[in-house]
Amino acid sequence: MFYINKKLKKFSAAHRLIKGYEGKCKNLHGHNYAVDVFIAADDLDHFGFVMDFDDIKLHFDQWIQQHWDHATLVSEIDVPLLDFLKKEKQHHYVLPGEKNTSSERLAEYLFHRFTDILNNLQKENPRLSLTEVRVYESDTAMAGFHNTDRSYTLAT
Repeated sequence: MFYINKKLKKFSAAHRLIKGYEGKCKNLHGHNYAVDVFIAADDLDHFGFVMDFDDIKLHFDQWIQQHWDHATLVSEIDVPLLDFLKKEKQHHYVLPGEKNTSSERLAEYLFHRFTDILNNLQKENPRLSLTEVRVYESDTAMAGFHNTDRSYTLAT
């Protein structure tokens, strides 16, 4: 099996942890995030690629920059923060489910979202699979999500 890894363009976003979390990250704060994606294939295309790095950049970077860059990432159950963001017309992205916006959950969410994007790109010839997504909230702190089941879909 062949695989590639692409580090996406960094983005800045705010979030806070809820659901009874009592550490300092219960307060609204921000990170300069980085994301790595890992894509695998059993065989290479006619160029000798798993996938063109420019295509990864085009589709995955574009999604992050449009939805998450300079946004507040907020859990759908964080009603007080959601109300404030809506009232003040602040750029935000609501993560579904009763989940914290931890780096682990962000990696899981991006894995599912990017799997959907990848599947749409290769409707005719499903040869690629997203194997892992890593989210760095700093240079020294990373969380990841991987799943080898190619049929895994976004849970909302």
